[in-house]
Amino acid sequence: MSALTQFDKDWCQRKLAELNKWALTTPFRYPVDPVRDGAERYLEIVTNPMDLNTMKKKLTDNVYKTVDEFVQDVHLISDNAIKFNGENSMYAFIATDMKTWIDEQYKQKATSIEDEWHRKLTDVVERLLDHVKNAPIHYRGEGAAALAQAATAMAAAPPSA
Repeated sequence: MSALTQFDKDWCQRKLAELNKWALTTPFRYPVDPVRDGAERYLEIVTNPMDLNTMKKKLTDNVYKTVDEFVQDVHLISDNAIKFNGENSMYAFIATDMKTWIDEQYKQKATSIEDEWHRKLTDVVERLLDHVKNAPIHYRGEGAAALAQAATAMAAAPPSA
């Protein structure tokens, strides 16, 4: 299987950047150092460690072949946090939030740049329609009706390749 498409790689890079912006993901940004982190038995318990910086390197080195592999590494971070720290630990809660978030992002992921563009356009059109519908009465007229009609037609049009 070949490497990720540029569209998918860009998506993964954006999601990784977003995860790195979360203040609470600090413990997951770099590999666990058993001595530095006071986790002497970490590598005995966690046999397949993962962290956000390793994921960044895997993206840069074109190791990921699918977006699913990328998502599974976020799951691995979560699974490892639970395995080592326990289900009720702060680390488990943070990592579970990361896992839930990436799953939601993955469900909403566009399939192509055209699909992504169409989704953004549809969102803008919906907000514009909402604005027109809620405009003060004296602004509603033929112009507003024509604008609403044009926006509706744009939103209904399928994306062209």
